[in-house]
Amino acid sequence: MNITYWKGHCAGGIIGTVYLASTACAALSLSPSATIDSLLPGEVLEPISNLVAKLDAHITTWKVPESNIYLTLNECLAMALEYNLGLTIDRYNPPSAAEGVRFAWSAFDPQYSMNFQWNGSLSPRPFQKTYANGATEDKIGNTRSDTLDFGGQVAGKFMTGMQYTFGMGQNQTRVNPGGGMFNPSANSYNQATISVPILNGFGLGVNMAPIRIARNSWRAAQVQLEAAVQDIILTVTRAYWVLYYFREEAAAQQYTLELAYELLKVNEAKVKVGMLAPLDVTKAQAQIATDEEQLLVSLNAVRDAEDALRLLINLKMDDLMLPRALRTVQHRLIPLEKPDVFDIPSDEPYFIQLALQNQQVIEIAQLSLKNTRETLKVAKNNLLPTVNLLGGLGLDGTGGDYGHAYDDQYSGRHPNWTLGVEFSMPILYLEPVATFRQARYAERQAELGVEQAQQNVAIGVRIALRGVETNRKRIDATREATRLSREQLSAEEEKFKVGQSTTFDVLYYQQQLATSLRNEIRALSDWRVSVTVLQRSTGRIIVDNNIIIEDYYEPPPLGAPTLADRIWQ
Repeated sequence: MNITYWKGHCAGGIIGTVYLASTACAALSLSPSATIDSLLPGEVLEPISNLVAKLDAHITTWKVPESNIYLTLNECLAMALEYNLGLTIDRYNPPSAAEGVRFAWSAFDPQYSMNFQWNGSLSPRPFQKTYANGATEDKIGNTRSDTLDFGGQVAGKFMTGMQYTFGMGQNQTRVNPGGGMFNPSANSYNQATISVPILNGFGLGVNMAPIRIARNSWRAAQVQLEAAVQDIILTVTRAYWVLYYFREEAAAQQYTLELAYELLKVNEAKVKVGMLAPLDVTKAQAQIATDEEQLLVSLNAVRDAEDALRLLINLKMDDLMLPRALRTVQHRLIPLEKPDVFDIPSDEPYFIQLALQNQQVIEIAQLSLKNTRETLKVAKNNLLPTVNLLGGLGLDGTGGDYGHAYDDQYSGRHPNWTLGVEFSMPILYLEPVATFRQARYAERQAELGVEQAQQNVAIGVRIALRGVETNRKRIDATREATRLSREQLSAEEEKFKVGQSTTFDVLYYQQQLATSLRNEIRALSDWRVSVTVLQRSTGRIIVDNNIIIEDYYEPPPLGAPTLADRIWQ
């Protein structure tokens, strides 16, 4: 992955953290090099887990200093693409699917087999024993035979469907008592056979279909990863601007609270001189209590938004797993950017055509359609009966030893051959017909799936474009509302100074201004998110954000290779 606009920023964040960590030690009257042992009583050899637990108990009342980490949106996107755990998990899908292509090719991988065995037997052998006096007696003895057999063969399949085997071997047989010309006798042989389908299972289209399906699945995994990258960009962008909104909302709420405090001071002064009733002070105090409660809610929302963004970019997440004693600094995330407003042409046909060309969901649907057609091709071929041409040729040889056996074998005096036709077919054809019809239905479903994906993409673009247009108009409207609310509040405050207005009216217009400020901030945040949603709906969010992905489809390293990896790589 090549994103060049965020490297180096984290170094500044780390420097700031180290500085604040030293400040924390100073606040605790400790030197930066102080150890846990210097903070706690007890033996030096006490287990570190016990020391950390004790320190946790001691620092529960200490205020942990905060370190502000200022982030731009591009920096958040870069860290999310590099460190987000969910995206890292998805990165293993394309290489795993690539291994599926290798597995599909294994159907044409020649298989070598070898056998070595020793066979022996003691067979009953009747014979007649003659004694010295001429008497005879029928006896049953044993005939021992030993065979030492060694051979091997290579078998495989061509892409046309033809299957082949080639084997050769040798054996040695010893019979006691003898019963042949050679005892022991040595034999050697080789044999080649082929089976050629001429109907079911014949042709490149049928036999290469699993490989094409695996390749389409591999491409689909890559497209799905690209879609996941675009989704994480959209999610991080939304989380970034949500954090911006809640921080600005909290600032607006703080501003409203300050206005309420100023009004309280004015009311208290007027009550002292008899210009207002004490009830006006109570009204101002009640409003302050309400504003403080809303400010607490806003600050909590800021913390939640920070954690949501921190989880996406996987920033300082390991610190959360540490004991309290080791978490000396609390990191706060602060957006540096503000939503910039610019005009986007409302050319709906252009954006729809752009989405139809680039949206990943359409390409995934098209790849699924290709796979169903490959499956249909195989199912249609399986409707044919199985007719195979069989052929084989071999040579045998024998002799008193292996040398003479080889000479006899390759003299060609003892050939053997096979030629025939093999035919088979199901009687009722239930399974092939059912499989074929299921494949036809799946193909039709996939065709409709492509059409449905195109319709969904078109509707998604229309919705996203309307969101951009609406939020752009909301910005102008809310800015005007904020300006008018400020003017109304200023006018009401002037009237209040001369006694022509009431506390209730001033508080009302203060809340109107606070609402206008929140609406303006929300409109700006929604506008920026809606622009990203439009980019995502067209499938060009990576290009539009100037992100270049070079090696993201390669899996993360798995560590040092093992001996087996080095041998078989």
